[in-house]
Amino acid sequence: MSKIRLLNCLQPGASRIALIFLHTELTADEVYAHRTKFDALWRNAVYKCAVDSGCNFLYEHFRKGTVDAMGLGGCPWIPDLISGDFDSIRKDALDFYRAFPGVRVEETPDQDATDFTKALMLVAEEIKRKNMKVDAIVALCSGKGRFDHNMGNINTLFMAPSITDVPVILMSELDVQYVISNGPATTLLLDTELEGAYCGLLPLRGPSKVSTTGLRWNLDDQQIEFGGLISTSNEMAAPSVTVQTSLPVVWTMSVKDPSVGGVVPA
Repeated sequence: MSKIRLLNCLQPGASRIALIFLHTELTADEVYAHRTKFDALWRNAVYKCAVDSGCNFLYEHFRKGTVDAMGLGGCPWIPDLISGDFDSIRKDALDFYRAFPGVRVEETPDQDATDFTKALMLVAEEIKRKNMKVDAIVALCSGKGRFDHNMGNINTLFMAPSITDVPVILMSELDVQYVISNGPATTLLLDTELEGAYCGLLPLRGPSKVSTTGLRWNLDDQQIEFGGLISTSNEMAAPSVTVQTSLPVVWTMSVKDPSVGGVVPA
């Protein structure tokens, strides 16, 4: 049985992560409202990557000046790696980060894979090459934007086990997604006080026989499938949730901001 505490990445010093900034559409007010979440992720990250327009997001909201207003002491948010096919990155953003000697810029023009997939491959290579001790890879996006882009991100989550042994988590300002593998049961540890009000299990690989414990509405070897029963708007009713599934399924749950959950970055 595997165990994972998905929201450790939002607690200061609780985990070491690699952080990937994907396309993120947030206003300045929304960024400020969730500033402690971004702060916690950045502080826990031992390796940072900005993917194409994710670089624009960093440049727009987190370069010196904006950073001061967020209480980070004027320390610029400089990624270790910038990657993508560069069809949507702004020239001023790319030039700004390229000026830092420690930033690796890697253009990945292959159109048969998404920028997220290609970035994940690069990050996984760096983790292995540098023998980094990393508990998870967290890809940050937003709940806004195009549906096909969002589904492309989910598809990369399904591909992740073939790319890296490190757990890969997709996180927005409001929720988190993680693919639970079939085979032995997976235990989700829910004790960070940052878990939100809802959760769900989505059978995106096809009809799946699922059993759970720890939910308000548990499944008992029931088949979930699109066009039939799926588990949405469920609730977590215990300190841990176990899921056993015949095919990989997407676990999704809402996430509080650390300042709301009572955990404020040190």
